[in-house]
Amino acid sequence: MKRIPNYALTLLVLLSFIGLFFWQQDMPSDQKVLKMEQKNQSENHDANPKNKQITKSSIVVDVKGEVNQPGVYELEEGRRVQDAIKRAGGMTDKADPLSVNLAQKLMDEMVVYVSSETLVGKTAGSYAYKLSINRASLEDLMNLSGIGEAKAKKIIAYRNQYGPFKSVDDLLEISGIGSKTLEGFRDDVRVP
Repeated sequence: MKRIPNYALTLLVLLSFIGLFFWQQDMPSDQKVLKMEQKNQSENHDANPKNKQITKSSIVVDVKGEVNQPGVYELEEGRRVQDAIKRAGGMTDKADPLSVNLAQKLMDEMVVYVSSETLVGKTAGSYAYKLSINRASLEDLMNLSGIGEAKAKKIIAYRNQYGPFKSVDDLLEISGIGSKTLEGFRDDVRVP
């Protein structure tokens, strides 16, 4: 049997170490693999517009009424009504700035409606007011036509259990509030 010269054996071992070194350098770490998988999923997801979804840190609101550019806008979570109105080009000259709470935090699927001064009008020195059923206190709810203490408590309990009302018609889900009762105060309430 032929013997391999020492320099050839040394060269073979050296090349093995060099190959192993470069192989480990090329091998992605777990973090790189994870990022590559996320990137691939994102690219595949974005390739189909039907699959495009809003990120978890975004909300979508509908801005209507006396704004320069009414429409549906995507904003960062935690923004205020003031930010939504600004995105909609600001209020028109006919807008009633007292018809909205500019400091109110926005919620996903919220409608921001800026009323006109001519629509709202002034009554006895103050502006007409619509009660937000998502923020109203027990006492405020009891001021609505057909709502006593028991029904007001049910509204608050429902709101606490299921989250904010999406529309005024959601009040029909509450035991004791039928369509006739709702029609008695529908024009006095709003969502949010």
